[in-house]
Amino acid sequence: MKERTKSFQCSHRTSLPTQEISLHGALNQMENIAVSKILLFGIRFFAMSQQRGWIISDDFE
Repeated sequence: MKERTKSFQCSHRTSLPTQEISLHGALNQMENIAVSKILLFGIRFFAMSQQRGWIISDDFE
């Protein structure tokens, strides 16, 4: 079962039209942008909460 899906992926990848490849690349780029935005938001939220003292507990003092 594993070998069948592996060979299918390989043959599928080589027979992709250029339009689908560019679309796939665009989707990857959008995904990367979304991930970086989420990371940025997470870091910003973490910094804000640290400033307000939400995350800092008595253990760190």
